[in-house]
Amino acid sequence: MFTLLEDLSNELIIEIFSYTKIYDLLSGFWNLNKRFNQLIHSLRYLCLVLTKNQTYENILLSEQITRIVIVTLDYINLNPFNNLRSLILNLATENHLKQIQSKILPNLVYLSLPISFDYQSTKQLTSEIFSNQFKFLRFADLGQIDMPSKLSWSESPSLRSICIRSPNINIIPLILQSCTQLTHFQVRITDENHLDIS
Repeated sequence: MFTLLEDLSNELIIEIFSYTKIYDLLSGFWNLNKRFNQLIHSLRYLCLVLTKNQTYENILLSEQITRIVIVTLDYINLNPFNNLRSLILNLATENHLKQIQSKILPNLVYLSLPISFDYQSTKQLTSEIFSNQFKFLRFADLGQIDMPSKLSWSESPSLRSICIRSPNINIIPLILQSCTQLTHFQVRITDENHLDIS
């Protein structure tokens, strides 16, 4: 006895689709039939992993993608992903960092920037994060940050978890003043002699 994929229930097909990479989903199932297209459009909370030389510009499901992991230095346009909740930039470039704005990513809840290649853009982004520009941001791993040039941070009550590295221990009280609702705070103080204090 043979069972065809089309014979499976919608719930089972959606379950199978939820374990399938977006590229495979679109190249393997999109436009096979109207039912599959509707089921693909019904998917929520999709994750997109972008590596070198992947094309993503014509992704039909950009509205449904809530998590992106970027593992490339290539330019990535984040504008189509306005429902993004989670952004992980393993190698953050100036182009990546300049797009992390509350007007482009208004629903961002989780942000991870373990390695950044642009000090100035990181400084600007840090200022926006600690000035409550991202109203829904709960978790931020900002990598290496430093003291703001002006004490311009305001309160960021939505932030609950922060991980940073900094050469200046004086950043700790500034973050604690800005983030009054923290439940997790991890800071690694580094100096010019590469001394780490955790």
